[in-house]
Amino acid sequence: MSKGDIDMAYAIEYKEQIIKRLQQESVAKIAQETGISKPTLYNWKKQKKESKEKNECQETLEQKDTT
Repeated sequence: MSKGDIDMAYAIEYKEQIIKRLQQESVAKIAQETGISKPTLYNWKKQKKESKEKNECQETLEQKDTT
C-alpha cells in the first residue's frame, strides 16, 4: 500500500465520521469545529442521502427479481 492509499483511506474514514455527526449535530457547529465549509458538509449530507436512496431502490428491484 502506498502513502497515497493510506491518505485516501483516512480521508474516507474521516468523511464517514463527519457524516455520522451530521445526523446528530448542526452543519454550522461541525463546520466551525472542523474548518470544513458549510457547502461541503451539505454536499456530503446530500450524497449520503442519495446513496442510501439508490441502495434502497436496488434492494427493492432485487427483491422483485427473486419473487
